[in-house]
Amino acid sequence: MIWFCTLGHCKVSMMSHNKQGMGKCVLPISILIFSLLLPFGITSPSEAQESSNSPVEPICNANRNATWTVGLIYCDNRVNEDYTLFAPMSSESTYLIDAHGRMVHSWTSPSGLPPGMAVYMLEDGDLLRTTNLGTNFDHDGNGVAGKIERLSWDSEMEWEWFYPGETNRSHHDIEPLSNGNFLMIAWDFKNETESHQAGRNPNNMSQDTLWPDKIVEVQPVGTDQANIVWEWNIWDHLIQDYDSTKDNYGVVGNHPELLDINFVDSPDVLNPYKSDWMHCNGIDFNPILDQIALSCRNVNEIYIIDHSTTTEEAAGHAGGNSGKGGDILYRWGNPEAYRAGTNDDQQLFGQHDIQWINEGRLGAGDLIVFNNGVGRDTSYSSADVISPPLVNGEYVLQSGSSWAPAAPSWSWDQGTSMYATSLGGVERLENGNTLVTWGVRGTFIEVNPEGEVVWKYINPVIGTGPMNQGDDIPENPNGKSNKNKVFKTHRYNSSFPGFIGKDLTPGDYVESWTDDCSNEESIPWDSDGDGCIDDSDGDGVKDNEDLCSGYDDNVDIDGDTIPDDCDSLIDLFDDWDINDFLREEEYYAFICRYQSTGYCHEPGITLPHQHNDFAVAVVVGYMRFEQDIVEKIDQEFGDGDGSMNDSELGEFEDGLLMSMGHENSGECLEGERLENAPSSSLNGLEPWCVVLTIDVWGSPPVIWSAWEMLYNTTPDAAGHLTLRLSGEFFGDGEDEEENGVVYCGMIWPEDSFKAAVYSFVAEYELDYGFAVGCYEREYDNSLSEVALELEENWDYSGDALAYAQDWVNSNAADYDGNQPFDLASEFNTYGGGLGWSDGPLSLCAADGYGAESGWKAGSWSHNGTTFDLNRHWRYPHYYCLDIEALPPTWQHEIVFGLDDDGDGYINSSDAFPSDPLEWVDTDGDGIGDNADTDDDDDGWSDDDDEFPLDASEWVDTDGDGIGDNADDDDDDDGWSDDDDEFPLDASEWVDTDGDGIGDNADAFPEDPSEWTDSDNDGTGDNADAFPEDPSEWTDSDNDGTGDNADEFPLDASEWGDIDGDGFGDNADAFPEDPSEWTDSDGNGVGDNSDAFPDDPDKTEKGLPGFGSVLVMVSMAAAAMAFTSRREPK
Repeated sequence: MIWFCTLGHCKVSMMSHNKQGMGKCVLPISILIFSLLLPFGITSPSEAQESSNSPVEPICNANRNATWTVGLIYCDNRVNEDYTLFAPMSSESTYLIDAHGRMVHSWTSPSGLPPGMAVYMLEDGDLLRTTNLGTNFDHDGNGVAGKIERLSWDSEMEWEWFYPGETNRSHHDIEPLSNGNFLMIAWDFKNETESHQAGRNPNNMSQDTLWPDKIVEVQPVGTDQANIVWEWNIWDHLIQDYDSTKDNYGVVGNHPELLDINFVDSPDVLNPYKSDWMHCNGIDFNPILDQIALSCRNVNEIYIIDHSTTTEEAAGHAGGNSGKGGDILYRWGNPEAYRAGTNDDQQLFGQHDIQWINEGRLGAGDLIVFNNGVGRDTSYSSADVISPPLVNGEYVLQSGSSWAPAAPSWSWDQGTSMYATSLGGVERLENGNTLVTWGVRGTFIEVNPEGEVVWKYINPVIGTGPMNQGDDIPENPNGKSNKNKVFKTHRYNSSFPGFIGKDLTPGDYVESWTDDCSNEESIPWDSDGDGCIDDSDGDGVKDNEDLCSGYDDNVDIDGDTIPDDCDSLIDLFDDWDINDFLREEEYYAFICRYQSTGYCHEPGITLPHQHNDFAVAVVVGYMRFEQDIVEKIDQEFGDGDGSMNDSELGEFEDGLLMSMGHENSGECLEGERLENAPSSSLNGLEPWCVVLTIDVWGSPPVIWSAWEMLYNTTPDAAGHLTLRLSGEFFGDGEDEEENGVVYCGMIWPEDSFKAAVYSFVAEYELDYGFAVGCYEREYDNSLSEVALELEENWDYSGDALAYAQDWVNSNAADYDGNQPFDLASEFNTYGGGLGWSDGPLSLCAADGYGAESGWKAGSWSHNGTTFDLNRHWRYPHYYCLDIEALPPTWQHEIVFGLDDDGDGYINSSDAFPSDPLEWVDTDGDGIGDNADTDDDDDGWSDDDDEFPLDASEWVDTDGDGIGDNADDDDDDDGWSDDDDEFPLDASEWVDTDGDGIGDNADAFPEDPSEWTDSDNDGTGDNADAFPEDPSEWTDSDNDGTGDNADEFPLDASEWGDIDGDGFGDNADAFPEDPSEWTDSDGNGVGDNSDAFPDDPDKTEKGLPGFGSVLVMVSMAAAAMAFTSRREPK
């Protein structure tokens, strides 16, 4: 067995032997400890059933789809047993129910107001609820609140505060904070003038106002006052490309951190341009990131913003942990909103209730949202999980693309049978299940990670109060919702601080119902909901007394009081013991030591880790059985066909678990089961918790067990953790073969603490004559040396089995006739092959195995004698472990290696054994790699060196893993560096005109004076007087007006002639009168018409027709000037 361990995770490569050869599997430690088993202290099946014959009480049991219309409709044992909080939208009451649908508590608001959507429990047991003041203001949005209330556990009004002014109003959701404040979504009024000035297109306004959303942090004061201590407003983070004369003008696609004020994508097709432009409906806070998530239905997006800012910073674009002020840090759901996609890329459709998944839950750190599906091609709603691209605290956005992910990482729906045009909620629960609120139908559904429904409850409360069970739920006139609507729900577990000191005794159901058996405590035995304990199998025995559920309890052939269908052994013949069929058994042990939050068990299993520093020893193994037991199991548990199918094996496993009184609960053992645990100590201390796990698999079956023993101890002064196990646990000492034990050990450099890990094997003499575990065929006193093979390349036959464990290798021989087969000749150091009788075995762990160097084994001792690890004389890169044959009764200590500086590298592999910050010195300069800014001493700092441990390389331009020095095509463009004029630029390779610009990018590849033509007019930018204007390229008179547009291209003082009289507008006294251009006497009458052009006091007209003649002359002159312009190239 080979163990590979890192902090908090291990996996095992387990070799198992059989007649045909050997198989190999690699399993995570969580599977090994909690799924693989070994039967220590096992009893026979008959003894098992006779000692355990009571029905197992279900956790939850209801299947009432055919009989109930409201309340608990369905539940099974996979349900999360926490309490559910919900507030019917038509009621002033809020309810807390248990998993069985029974009311545990309720609050009724003294104000008599229905909820303004959201309600939450606080950690002192109070209820924080929004209240609906109605729509008595200039607005057309739903979800109106306007008031927040705080009710005591006894429904007393402790605090109330109004926020309904003419320019502000709270709505939809709030979010309680740990400091006693809460976040609140609110509308912010903007009039028509303000909206237009911000850049809103008037055509996108069906009303003359806008109500954008903002977030305020509220600090309650007294009984009816509050301070707003922080505020963020989307109005400060807008962009528009509609009107360059208005505020917020810019390129929308270049600013994904801002919201396009003219983007309208509302699911409300009848009025998409209404003043409730965004309709934000859900808010959540992440205290670890200090960030806020916001769901906005009418733009089909969710946003994340920085809460670490001040109010002033939140109104700008800098500041806070992100350095981006109040700008959008991340957005998802509709990339068309920031010009990074089309409507085909849309993922969210009128969504509600965005939440982060809490730490310790499945998908922790991801976002989860109720996706209503309004506008999908097919109308259905779903619960979606989103995994944001958060790297080093920043949401990564690739240039030119939309924010990842492209689609949800997990999604659940019920097709068109669950669809909501509004409302909805979703929450990831502690057990990995998901609670979904189908708000418009008042229905709450819990599903497991596989999408299977494990709990379903329908709100029984409407405006008139709780309904009668069996009554149909009335529908609202629009047909889109029922009168039992609920905004969303929340789950609180029994350890929630708000429940401390509170009476959580469940009462009756919320709805009125008929109890046919009021004298019986029917829960959880009442699946159909009639109040009576069920008799599910109809055998006349009620389920709570049924010894053999699903079968007739009255059939008991052998009269042992155990119904035959559940009898692990029908004793019609001589009694038999399961050990009669035992073929072999193996045991393994290892030690983990962690501090504070570490563990070496399945994270989903709750253990009483109340100690801050502890170690865990695990003993695991298995028993294998002869083929004969298959027929016996098939006879007792199956159809008698001589083979064993999965169902029959499953019944056998159930009987075995019953025999041990074990449920694989992950809890500490008590009583007799604890006494059957291995006799062990760690640094002299007994374990404070022992956990046992059992499982059965295979045919013939293999029974696995794992004992997990937790000790409250730390390393001793020498840095050691020493485990002592007694051999008596593995046998009675009467049979040497039963106690033959082999130990294998190693240490992993990536562990934070260097643990020596050993396996030990006890076995019976086998009919098949082959070995188990570490290659010991039978107990052999001549065995003096063994270690575990780790070298990958020992698989000479290519069958993926390491050579030393390969029992059918075609290249192997067995010279002494005593399996295992021999290794290849170069490893045969003893002349007679690898058979046990020819000499000691030496298969050793490689130094430098895998990517990490320094595989080391720690010291170990036997009966007080310490054995150090010595390098093999012929293969000095191996470490070998010497052991002695063990007596029938023995004790053995397993010792962790010494690590003086505590850096996770034992002294023998630590280049700096007294420096906890260093352990490797790649370049041998006496400076550890962590402190050394140039580990390979090539003159390039590690930060800049793409090969920090290779002194011959430092740059890899094309990213192909080959350094530029060795790479003959550094930019990987298909041109060798010798022929490539741009060897580090994959987009260029030739420069025909030698101007330093590659031909691919050069607009004039054969003209060394030009390379760019920005306006594509055929004239290069260097020669183009107007490089960004395709209609101009020359300005002969340098007056700033191109010759094509210049009426006077050779006169720098003129460029326009509005009246076309041949006189430039700058000099023309009458620029809009083609008959006049001069007024010599300044009397306002042009000289052509003025009879006295030099006398301002006389204004008589001149000769008739004279002005017309001059106009014709001037027009002719203008025409001649026009024809003199240069033609474009």
